[in-house]
Amino acid sequence: MAKMAAWAVFAGFLLVFGAFLPGPAGTAYAMTIDFETDDNGAPLSPGAFNGATAFDGFGITISSTGSLSLFNSNCGPDFGVACTGGDDDLGTGPSFGTQPQGNVLIIQDPSVAPTPGDSGGGGSITFDFANPTTLTQVTLLDNDTDEGIFLELFKEGVGAPTVVPAAIGGDNILQVIAFGAEAVGIVKLVVNFPGSGAIASLSVTAVPLPAALPLLLSALAWLGWIARRKRTATAAA
Repeated sequence: MAKMAAWAVFAGFLLVFGAFLPGPAGTAYAMTIDFETDDNGAPLSPGAFNGATAFDGFGITISSTGSLSLFNSNCGPDFGVACTGGDDDLGTGPSFGTQPQGNVLIIQDPSVAPTPGDSGGGGSITFDFANPTTLTQVTLLDNDTDEGIFLELFKEGVGAPTVVPAAIGGDNILQVIAFGAEAVGIVKLVVNFPGSGAIASLSVTAVPLPAALPLLLSALAWLGWIARRKRTATAAA
């Protein structure tokens, strides 16, 4: 009994300790998806983008009403590189009064594919989260249509989304949309583009399972096996 009690204390310690571990299996942690690397840290290149697999290791999948592409916004006069697809309005850098953003996520214009270029016909980009997630902020680029980009936040178990409009900007303008209490427990984010535009980054706070949970379950299974063995030995005596 003394050994079983000691193991029970140890199992409890594992659970408490795991709650303070960092990383995907630890406590809540902040993460920004900037479309420069995938969930394994491998560089992402401009061009066709597979949103179903790039960040599935984080429990995030991305889909769209059209084809997804990554556009290199480090183009134009500051970089001496022509903006692909004739989309100079997606360029970033000092000449446009912004920090360079590198890859940005767009709905591909089929008329210039496979060359990256955003669709003037608009559409939507959807982020699905495997677990309820807190969104911190999203950075939009080139929100220049009269209707303006707007976001829909879907919470677990809630049918109607919370709609967050973005103020109309202009060519090459970056807009940071900071979320508040309305973006807690989100399972889906839909970014609606009435016309052209891009997503430069998305910041989230994920709340994963404690890292020690698998260890705890193993310890409890071991305790059950020991208890069963003792009962069997007692019955045979």
